[in-house]
Amino acid sequence: MKRLFTGVMVAALLSSLTWAAAGSAGTSSDPLVSKSYVEDTYLSQVIAEAEENIDSRFQKILEEAAEELNGQIDIPEGYIIARDYDSLSLQEDGSVTLASGSSIIVISGTVRLHGLEGTVIDISTGRECSEGDVLKRNTRYFCAEDTSALFQASSAAVVAVNGCYLPGNGTSENDSPYSDVDPEDWYYAAVLYTYENNIMSGVGGDEFSPNTNLDRAQIAQVLYNMEDTPGVDGDSGFSDVDSDDWYFDAVTWAAENGIMDGYEGSTFGPVDDVTREQVAVVLYRYAQAKGYDTSAKGDLSAFPDGSKVASWSRDAMSWATGIGLMLGDDSNNLVPQGTATRAQVAIMITRFCQNIA
Repeated sequence: MKRLFTGVMVAALLSSLTWAAAGSAGTSSDPLVSKSYVEDTYLSQVIAEAEENIDSRFQKILEEAAEELNGQIDIPEGYIIARDYDSLSLQEDGSVTLASGSSIIVISGTVRLHGLEGTVIDISTGRECSEGDVLKRNTRYFCAEDTSALFQASSAAVVAVNGCYLPGNGTSENDSPYSDVDPEDWYYAAVLYTYENNIMSGVGGDEFSPNTNLDRAQIAQVLYNMEDTPGVDGDSGFSDVDSDDWYFDAVTWAAENGIMDGYEGSTFGPVDDVTREQVAVVLYRYAQAKGYDTSAKGDLSAFPDGSKVASWSRDAMSWATGIGLMLGDDSNNLVPQGTATRAQVAIMITRFCQNIA
């Protein structure tokens, strides 16, 4: 039965890789004629789309196989079985051992594949891992048939595991910090990352409210938290931002450093929902202020609604798509004037911190 379960997993993985790459290829009516387009935009989009498609298809196959087998998988003695994902906190040198058919995702910290008997697959690339490899964050690693793999933290870390696992010393179960965010949610890893790193907090009552739109005061606070909340002097300069407002320091800092502007009439609009192109602009300006490389350029014309990107945000949106911070929706639209939910911003912030900062 274990062989059947693992076979389903690996077959699904390989078909997902082929499907994701083929589905993004050019056509005769839309030829790929530019070498720079292929290298700078097309390939990065293919990789990003493949990773997302593999992730969702693999999880679906995993759930269907687990349901079909209906608990008939042999559980090694002493192991815990997680049908969804369990979140674990690992102290330095803490470890967790996974059995065949199990997966692990590193959310924060540094984790190595320390002991390996069998095969562990990085499902974002299909590559077999070697003992000693450092696991990439927010990437699923799958234990194939007849495999036992020990993962050890080089520093304090948080991981999500499913299947059969055995916690080692220095490992404890870590519940979601929010009542409305579960380990199986697609945004769980990003929300937990922003929580663990004091970048985003909840809205009160142990809730994160992932599907609520983020407003301008909140995005200012997020960037301010990323900068470790430095002190500010003077007035915000906006008539609708008072010194006793919870976001006063964040808005003042963002304005002083040229990261966020106000509206005409010296207003900031703190409770206005932030748009997707506004998120791109504030991250672009923040990256410039920090001296990070902002030379990446994505091809906005590759998106059906790329022409709708406002002139004042085109450089930022090109950069954000060029480095994979912002992807198209199911129809490959950017929706630049669309609102950004708290979950979506958590993902963009996590990508920024882990790949750019």
